[in-house]
Amino acid sequence: MSEDAHGGPDMLSDDDSNGPYSIYATRAPMNQEEFDARFGYSRPFHHHPTIIRKAAKFSRRYYRPFTSISAFFRTIIGFIPILDWLPKYNCKENLTSDIIGGLTVGVMHVPQGIAYALLANVKPVVGLYTSFFPPLFYMIFGTSRHNSIGSFAVVSLMSGLAVTKSCGEPAAPFNGSIGEDPVNYDACALGTASTLAFCVGLIHL
Repeated sequence: MSEDAHGGPDMLSDDDSNGPYSIYATRAPMNQEEFDARFGYSRPFHHHPTIIRKAAKFSRRYYRPFTSISAFFRTIIGFIPILDWLPKYNCKENLTSDIIGGLTVGVMHVPQGIAYALLANVKPVVGLYTSFFPPLFYMIFGTSRHNSIGSFAVVSLMSGLAVTKSCGEPAAPFNGSIGEDPVNYDACALGTASTLAFCVGLIHL
């Protein structure tokens, strides 16, 4: 077995050059500190404090789009991808299949959104909003043509639990003499669900 330049045994060797190779690691393992000490690694020295370097890196990220017109337009297209793919859209090849796909997704999402609105303890009409607006905004800001954007059963159930904790159980049909005002419950439920969705969106950002 050969030795390396530092006098220790070679790291890898084989028993029989004519047969199947068996590789052994004979050098003791090292952690990062031992590796740095053995091979003389020294960390780079920075003249500026860490906070200044981080601030400079952060500022470069935001002023770079304004260094030229082309950089500005690239940044805008990065935020709004529809400006990139819509001028290249081939109506002859894709329009018919996209119409069929849109009708299929619409027929599926409308009743699904109404049902999930009931799971979230809000009015069924809210399900129509969740079926229409998310795909519209994803068309403008999305980057994948294979995604189907809409409501989700588990999220609807979790939102319904939050609405129930905040506003209580839905009241029985109001007959003018008993029960609470359903208008107040609907407003509370809609406000709670909207606030929850807004906070989740901020966390995603």
